[in-house]
Amino acid sequence: MTNTRLSPVARAPRCVVAGLLLAASMFVLAGCTWFDPPKEVTAEAEVLAEKIGEITGITAVDVDVWGRDFKDHPNDWIFVFSITAADAGSLDSVAPAVRKIANRASVYAVTVALEVPAARSIAPVVLRNLDETTVQAAAALRALPEVAAVDIGSSYPGTTVDKSPGATLAETAASLRTVPGFGADASLSGVDPIHSITIQWEGSRQDSLHAVEIGVSGPSVPVLNTLEHLGADSSVNQINALEGDMWGLPPERPAIEVEMDRPADGVPVLAGTADPAAEAGIRPRTAFRVSTGRMGTTPSAEPDGYVGLPLGADEPLDLPSPPVLPDPTTPDQALVDFPPDEWVPSTDPAVLAQLDTLTAEVENLLHNAGALAGVTADFTTNVGPCEWPDVGTHITAYVVLPVFEVADSADDAFASIVGDWERSGLARSDRALGLDIHSNPSADAVIAMATIRGTSEGINISVTSQCVRVG
Repeated sequence: MTNTRLSPVARAPRCVVAGLLLAASMFVLAGCTWFDPPKEVTAEAEVLAEKIGEITGITAVDVDVWGRDFKDHPNDWIFVFSITAADAGSLDSVAPAVRKIANRASVYAVTVALEVPAARSIAPVVLRNLDETTVQAAAALRALPEVAAVDIGSSYPGTTVDKSPGATLAETAASLRTVPGFGADASLSGVDPIHSITIQWEGSRQDSLHAVEIGVSGPSVPVLNTLEHLGADSSVNQINALEGDMWGLPPERPAIEVEMDRPADGVPVLAGTADPAAEAGIRPRTAFRVSTGRMGTTPSAEPDGYVGLPLGADEPLDLPSPPVLPDPTTPDQALVDFPPDEWVPSTDPAVLAQLDTLTAEVENLLHNAGALAGVTADFTTNVGPCEWPDVGTHITAYVVLPVFEVADSADDAFASIVGDWERSGLARSDRALGLDIHSNPSADAVIAMATIRGTSEGINISVTSQCVRVG
C-alpha cells in the first residue's frame, strides 16, 4: 500500500511537486506556497502516479505539476512524469502501458520521460515520447553494438546516442543508417525520432564532449575520421558538426565548428580532408570554422573555409535549388489563392491593435528566455507578411542569447527555455537540419512557432506570432 503525506516546499513562480518512489513505498505530494493547483488536480496527479507505479516493471515514478501561465492561463495545469523501469527488457511492455494511463489525464498537457536501464549488449535509453514509432526506434538503436546510450525526444539535441568506446565514428554512423526508417519523413503521428541522429563522444581533453549529426548522405567517412582525429587532440575543447543552419549560412549547408587552443592547427586539417559525397554532388560542401571559443571573444560570422577546398575558396554553388511554387495559370491551380505580388502593411486600426498585442507577447517570450538563461541581449522584431497560403501580417523576432558569458554549457539554459515553452503550449513539432521547431496547433495560439538551437555564440531563438489575416 502506498502512503501519502503532504510537505510544503520553497516559494517558486510556478510549481507543485509530487513524487512517488515505489522502492521506498512512499508517495510525497508537495504544494507551492504560490498559486497551488486545486485539490482535484493534485489528487488526479497522485492517482495517475499510483496507477503507473502499479505497472509491472516500474520501480519509481515522480510527477511534477506545473502551471502553464499564471497570468494568462491560471487554470491550465501540466503533469510532468519521470519514470524508471526495472530492467532492460521492459521497454516494449512498459511504454504502451504508461502511455495509456497518461492519456487519461484531464489537465492541459502531460509530458513523460521513461528511463530504461542497460543490460548485456543492450544500451540504456531515455524516452520522452512513448508513441509506437519512438519505442521501435529506441529498441533498434539500443541494440547496436556501437551505441552506449540512447536518448530520444529530449529538447536538445533531439535523438542522441553515445558512442561505445571501442567503436569509431564511421562504424557508428554506418550502423545508425541501417536502422529501419532512418532518414524517412515524419510518420503520420508527426513523430520522426530518426530523421537524423547526433553521436556524442568524449574527447581526450578533460570534460570535453563532442557531437556530430548524422544524416542520410553524410558526413562521409573521411570527414568523420578527421573529426575523430581532432577529438583525440588534447588541445581541442569541443567539436560540433551539424547538417545545417549554422552562423547564418543557408540551412542546407552542413557545417563544422571546432574550439581549440591553436585554431591555426585545425584549419588546414579540415581544408585538406576529402569529402567524396560533396565531390560526387550528393551533398553540399561542408563549411567549417575553428576558434579558441574563449569567453569574451567574438568569433567571425563567416566560415574559415570548406572541407576539401583550398583556403580562400569562394562558397561553392552547390546548394539545392529552391522548390518551385505551382503555376496559378495551369488548370489544376486555377482556383488556388496565391499571395499578392507585394505585401502592403495594413493601416486598419483594429489590425494595428492586434499587432501591438502580438508584438508584446513575442517580445515577452524572448525576455523570459533571457531571464531563464541568466543573460540579456538585444533582439530584432519585425512586422511582415504571413507565410503563404495565409494572407495577412504577423510578428517575427530573433535573438542570440550569449549564455557562454555566464556558463560553460548551454544545456541547462536550453532545457529551461524549452521547458517553459512546453508548459505554455509550444510542443516540439519537428527538427530540421539541427533546428528544433516548436509550434502550437491551437487556432487561438498567440505564438504560432518558435525555433531554438545552440551555436558557438550561444542560443539562437526565433519567434513567429499568429497571422492577423485580411480579407
